[in-house]
Order: sequence, then structure tokens, then C-alpha cells
Amino acid sequence: MTEKIPIDRIKVISPMFSYGNGQLEPRSTELKGLIRNTYRISNPELDVQTLYKQEVNLFGGQSKEDREVTIKASPLRIQMLEQTRGSDIDKLKLRLHHKQEWIENGKLQKNYPYPMYNMGKFFEVNLSINYNSSDFSTILVLRDKKPLQWYTDLFNLSLILGGIGKRSRRGRGCMTTAELLNISKNDLPNDVVNLLNNVCGKEIYTVCDKRVTLKSSVIKVNNRPYIKEIRFGNTLIQATRRDVNQYLKKVDQASHEIQDKYGNYKATGFVKEKNRFASSVIVSLAEIKEGIVPVYTLLHAVCKNRKFNRFHNAAEEQYAFIDIIEEGSEK
Repeated sequence: MTEKIPIDRIKVISPMFSYGNGQLEPRSTELKGLIRNTYRISNPELDVQTLYKQEVNLFGGQSKEDREVTIKASPLRIQMLEQTRGSDIDKLKLRLHHKQEWIENGKLQKNYPYPMYNMGKFFEVNLSINYNSSDFSTILVLRDKKPLQWYTDLFNLSLILGGIGKRSRRGRGCMTTAELLNISKNDLPNDVVNLLNNVCGKEIYTVCDKRVTLKSSVIKVNNRPYIKEIRFGNTLIQATRRDVNQYLKKVDQASHEIQDKYGNYKATGFVKEKNRFASSVIVSLAEIKEGIVPVYTLLHAVCKNRKFNRFHNAAEEQYAFIDIIEEGSEK
């Protein structure tokens, strides 16, 4: 039995650098990756092993029991098709605060414009659930829940908290739906809390001073990233392509400034000595009734390499990063 998720199309609201085999194209694998990662960071109570077992049942993958490997098909099917092919395609530099060429660490760096899907681009999306691919009764978060509503909530939450393609943690590749466009800014924190709690199956997130926070009583895991807090920025009321690009330039400049100030990359991430640490602040954009709202998702910062894993006090840098971006923005 297959059931369709009631979402017909999505609209791009920030430059999307999504590629397959070097060509610009909508990628359903990236969209599924965003959805899976959103589920992962929304569940602070589950340890890595339990979380992975749940993920395999929800999104497909390999499971291993008694040395026997089983490959499970994903019950979630995604198709992402370009509406009006070739339209709303432009070129833009990946890092808007950099010149076209510059010297860094004695090496010539290039910042040429890349093809991208521009704001206003529409994609058709076909999302469906194959009930024969998984035993939903064994999945903790789906106890007493309808899988269709749970996957719909997870999809909408994913579009609020992230994007797809290159530099998706810096506000690129964000999308919206007709359902999200009906949300008002005053309702957005409560709606995000409801989505989070539905996705993780427990009332562990709450609204505090217009921010989404994790309840202090929640038992948290310490060896992987999870959502600690979500903040909402000042609305881009005009929300033109120019306004969005100006905002993204501020994000890029703030990344540069915060690295110069702190030097340890707790908020912005790094790649050095063959180690990679993804940014612990995800910057995304959500389009609602009043315009486009910046969304800042603050994660528990963890680096696998112990040499760099001194991020227990990352909050100061995370807040400073957001403050630099929001400074001077209209309320």
C-alpha cells in the first residue's frame, strides 16, 4: 500500500547550488538527506545506536544483527522535478563577501560565480509512503501516530530549519510550501515547537521569550549534535532577490568576522589537519505571511577528533555570530 503526502510543489527562496554529475539539477537525494538529518538533530535523547536503528526503519539503509546484514528499502519515496525547465537559473558567487580572487595561506583562492536556481523557482515534489517497506509498529516515534502526518510534519520542519545544495548551512537552498506561507511570525515559534515534539515523539521542546529551547530536564546525549535552541531573526519584509542576497552577504561576512575574533571555529566550523567540523549554527530562511524570516538553529557542538573537541562552551560564539548577522536589521 502506498499513500501520498499532500505536498505538490516547493518554491526556492534563496540561491540553490544543487548539482549532480557537475550539472545543475534538483536532487531528491539531497532533499531526503535534509529530512533525515532534521530527524537526527531533533532527537536529543536517543544514543547513536538506537537512533541509527530507527533511521533505517524510517528512511532505509543497512541494519546488522547477529553479524547478518539486512538492506531495507526506504518507505519514504521522493521525486523532485523542475517546473518550466531552464527558468529562474542565474549565476552567483558562493561566498558573497570575498573578491573574485584572493590569497589565503599563500595559495590563490578563486570565487567565481556558479550556476544556481534563483529565488522564485518552483519544483514539483512527489512524496509517498510505502507501507510494505517497513514495520512502523516497531518505531518508537510512530507509536499512536499516523505515519502520513508524521512524515508531513518532518518535511515541513526540515524546510524551516535547512536547505539543500552547497553552503546550505549558510542560508542557501532554502524552500517553502503553501502550508508554510500560511504561518504568521507570532505563531512560528509555537508551530516549530509542535513540529519538533511531534517528530521526536515527546514534549521536550518549549517556547521561551520567542525562542525555541530544549527543556532543562531532558536527558541529553553528549556524543553527537542535537538542537539546543532555535532563534528567529528580523523579517526581510520586501524579500526581493536583492534583499535575500544582501542578507546572505551579511551571513558570509559574519562567518569571517567570528573566525577572526575567536579563532576556534566553534560556531562556523573548519577543515584543517584532515579534520572537518560542520558549523554548529545552521542558518536558514523561512517564508511566511509577513515575509522571509531568518532561522538560526544552535546545535550541541561535537567534533569527533578529541584534539579539537573542546566545544562544551560554544554558546558564546554561537550567540555572537547571530548578533553580528542581525545587527542593523529591521525589526
